[in-house]
Amino acid sequence: MSLMVSLNEILGQQEAVSRLQQAMETQRQAHAYLFFGPDGVGKETTALAMAQLLFCRDPQEDGTRGRYGCGQCSACIKLEAQTHPDLARLGVEEGKTRIVVDQVRELTRFLALTPLESPLKVAIVSDAALMNQAAANALLKTLEEPPADTLLILVTAHPGMLLPTIRSRCQKLRFGLIAEPELKQLLMQQTELTEEMLTTALAVSRGSLSRGLEYADGKVAKLWETFQKQLGGLSLRRMGDLLDCAAFWANRERFPTALSFLKTWFNQRIRDNLSVTPGLSKQAQASWLELAWWMENLLHKSAEFNLNRTLVLEGIMIRIARLQDQTSREKAR
Repeated sequence: MSLMVSLNEILGQQEAVSRLQQAMETQRQAHAYLFFGPDGVGKETTALAMAQLLFCRDPQEDGTRGRYGCGQCSACIKLEAQTHPDLARLGVEEGKTRIVVDQVRELTRFLALTPLESPLKVAIVSDAALMNQAAANALLKTLEEPPADTLLILVTAHPGMLLPTIRSRCQKLRFGLIAEPELKQLLMQQTELTEEMLTTALAVSRGSLSRGLEYADGKVAKLWETFQKQLGGLSLRRMGDLLDCAAFWANRERFPTALSFLKTWFNQRIRDNLSVTPGLSKQAQASWLELAWWMENLLHKSAEFNLNRTLVLEGIMIRIARLQDQTSREKAR
């Protein structure tokens, strides 16, 4: 089974894909792109599919979805095997938390070389916002004076964390959340979830294929159960448990999952409050809606300005605990 996904097979990002196909067809692609949007929506997959089409020796044409790599020629086979000499991929190395300057310098040396087999060299930087200051400054020099016949693609869920001068030198391409029908199709193609599990996976993933696939392997399902129990038990009377909960989910690997869970949990809680919770006043119902709006605003700022993860979650959980205590008192009357 092929691990590569061609441009015509990418679902949920047709606007971004169409713009790239048009640019390549007219040979007007930028020397540097910034692919930004939520985690798990196809940014890096699209970057690889773009490289495939640029390197492919026998591009194909789809009447409705445009040009794409054939997947059969020697260039496509090398991309599949991750051995193509004109493609470099850069990201946070195992055991580290940042992209460092030596990695960027190596990338710069790669881009300075003449392409060996293709019209140009392509470099993809994953989690580009995780470059440290020295690495970002080194990359900026390459963007200011890009070598000929090169394409640099920066991929990130947090464009606000990049230097403004880096953002200004890239053509920006936004990737949105994947619509539920297309996400459901992708999950059905790649998993063996039952209909009931598929419904939960769609709710938890909230437009992210990677989160849906994580749920399918069972790990996220267990985390979701833990999350629901923890949030349902939040109370200002148990502040120690609340702070421990915030610290657990503020972990860098768990934080994106926590944000997705929060939105799903709020949707379910508000739905239950409005439809099945007896004795809940309109004022209390409005308070839950206001809290959900406040949380969405805070999470947006958190992504844009890289706010402290622990403090963000503590603030949200304290407000949830306060409102749950009030709701419990109303039900007891």
